[in-house]
Amino acid sequence: MIFGIGSAKFVGTGTPDSNTVVLDYCILDPKWNDPRVIQHQSVISGKKNWITLGDYASFKVTVQLYRYTSPTPNAKFTTLMTYLHQLVYFYPHKDGVTAGDGLGKPIQNSSAVNVKFFINAITPYYLNNIDAKQDLVDIEFIAENYVDISKSVQ
Repeated sequence: MIFGIGSAKFVGTGTPDSNTVVLDYCILDPKWNDPRVIQHQSVISGKKNWITLGDYASFKVTVQLYRYTSPTPNAKFTTLMTYLHQLVYFYPHKDGVTAGDGLGKPIQNSSAVNVKFFINAITPYYLNNIDAKQDLVDIEFIAENYVDISKSVQ
């Protein structure tokens, strides 16, 4: 896998803290390239040109809370909720591109600077409405700045 195979994780950026939260038992729905391009068309000649500003990234991560035993599903959900509407460093795969110390790097921009992600929503629900014992939660991560996915390739 070019981006890694481990589960996702994120690291707080100082508020509420800078702890690492591993998202075991998750399903990743990435949107790596959300381009921002300005198109200009000459009113005289009709010729078009484009200015590429950059690409944003966003991720929807479905965490299967019902599979957790330690910490408990309630404890994991409580931990996740402390990061709602906070900026974090997001790692699509905790074993992704290494920084030389064997640890993965978060998503970066074209200058190799770590990009912060805003946790926009944390939405709990059930796997199906018949069995309410299977809790899931969707977490929506949105990039604060443009990203360069080539920095996330192993």
